[in-house]
Amino acid sequence: MRPLSLLLFTLAGSLFAAEPAYPLWDGQESVASYAKKVNLPPTQTLDLGNGVKLDLVLMLIRARMKRTRLQFSMGLMLIVTFVASIGVWGGVCWQDALKRPYDFPNEHPAHLVTLTQPFYMGKFAVTQEQYQAVTGATPSHLKGKDNPVEQVSWDDAQAFCKKLTEQTKQAVRLPTEAEWEYACRAGTTTTYHSGDSEADLARVAWYYGNSKNTTHPVGQKEANIFGLYDMHGNIWQWCQDWYGEDYYGKSETENPQGPDQGAVRLLRGGSWFFNLVYCRSAYRLRHYPVLRSNNVGFRIVLVPAFRTP
Repeated sequence: MRPLSLLLFTLAGSLFAAEPAYPLWDGQESVASYAKKVNLPPTQTLDLGNGVKLDLVLMLIRARMKRTRLQFSMGLMLIVTFVASIGVWGGVCWQDALKRPYDFPNEHPAHLVTLTQPFYMGKFAVTQEQYQAVTGATPSHLKGKDNPVEQVSWDDAQAFCKKLTEQTKQAVRLPTEAEWEYACRAGTTTTYHSGDSEADLARVAWYYGNSKNTTHPVGQKEANIFGLYDMHGNIWQWCQDWYGEDYYGKSETENPQGPDQGAVRLLRGGSWFFNLVYCRSAYRLRHYPVLRSNNVGFRIVLVPAFRTP
């Protein structure tokens, strides 16, 4: 009996050792409860000086499996989802949404992605007041201290993150494309995190149909389930990654970072000047990192120091 007992103990030890550092969010638990479980505050606030603050929200990790075609039976889909969820235990998994009437080849095929730990994302796009507090610059064409900063290149956004990292002693950067889409969707598979119709978009976004040709102060529309505002519309948001045409053609990856090199960077979310097609959760705009436009801004990600739950 002794060898068997030792074997069982060894197997159990291996299983426990393989458990994720962070448990998966079940989609029902409150942010506050989950944050307590993983020993992280549900929100973070960075002091930018002169009374200016920048709020961030904890993104909860959750295993998800989404189908890409309607011909699967519901029973089969439930089985596949259950098995896949077990297989990717230890991360948050998402796929691109079902094909929509307006989509593009570089958004397909749907694929599985795993993010292995929670992160904080800016509650809003970086505003003109916040950008000025950190850099001293006021580059925006469409003025308003609470409007998103624009006329900032990818390089400008990187410089902002670097300076804020030095100032706060915390790791601040742009979101990866995978992080951005996960945070935007917040568990949804619809065209926008709010639904599929233009009316659904109008509830959460400033876009060509309702913006009156200008940006607007952040946070005036409805937030998604994670508490993030203006993930659709108002201003395009730079991502960290180089653009890869076949990004969605890759097999399962963990914490994808995009190509190692390239010519153009990713922008997501749409803006006040673009119509509803370009504001979809899946739409991928790319441009040279030197681009400055009154359509383009960014929001930041803060990576928490590792904590054992």
